[in-house]
Amino acid sequence: MTDEETAEVLGVLDAADRGELNLETVGRPWEEVYAGNVEYRVATPEGDWCVVVFNDCDSWDYVDSVTAPDGRSWEYLSEDVSRPMSMDVVNWVPQSVRWGYTYNPPTLVGLIGGLIVLGIYALRKRLGLVFPDSRNVEGT
Repeated sequence: MTDEETAEVLGVLDAADRGELNLETVGRPWEEVYAGNVEYRVATPEGDWCVVVFNDCDSWDYVDSVTAPDGRSWEYLSEDVSRPMSMDVVNWVPQSVRWGYTYNPPTLVGLIGGLIVLGIYALRKRLGLVFPDSRNVEGT
């Protein structure tokens, strides 16, 4: 995916997210797919774009594939390495509820908990404290 194609795809996604382009689900809507692909059609003056998003346990995980009206297509986990999808597109996340998904940012408690866990891990590593587990057992 070239820089120009990346900008074009991100422009379509952003415009659909802002409500400037018609957006509709193709097949099962977000709320019916707990884990799996959700397909969207984005109508532009040039034609319809197909955007497939991976819903991971009711969380927006990544943009799986995009097909332009002219037939160009990009797929995140494609075996065709000659047409890789930009990570900017893969990691794009909507800012509106138009996609049927509501982003729930981490809470302050969750962020503080994560920092505590990281701090404990760093302290444990610094002090050389190693707790046995399946990857760190003497004699294995």
